[in-house]
Amino acid sequence: MFWAAGGRSRPQPPTVAPADDTLSADLLAGSAAATQELIAAPRAAGPAACCWTWWGDSDVPMTSGVVARHRFREAAAHAFDAQQATGTPLPIPAVVALDGIAEFIGVSHGTAGPGRTSTDR
Repeated sequence: MFWAAGGRSRPQPPTVAPADDTLSADLLAGSAAATQELIAAPRAAGPAACCWTWWGDSDVPMTSGVVARHRFREAAAHAFDAQQATGTPLPIPAVVALDGIAEFIGVSHGTAGPGRTSTDR
């Protein structure tokens, strides 16, 4: 829901109603609905639409297409984690894994700020 709202709020941070922490009897239906919303938001905005991201200090574009790409890779990693927890991990496709490395370097490393040395303590 957060990222779908982010795709609609461009370029301001999204506001999302607080989540209900109680377990729903229909958790799968809620997850499916949230997934559909996440798919629909960037499609409606178009891949070049400016939107809020947390990586504003990097050289990575702040567009709905890049956010959709980020969410896809994150979903793949979380699916692998869930599969591994049940003892049934399937490999993440190489193209997705390699793209994740490129994103980590551009986004996560690109927003980390200057490096620290042992003399910085």
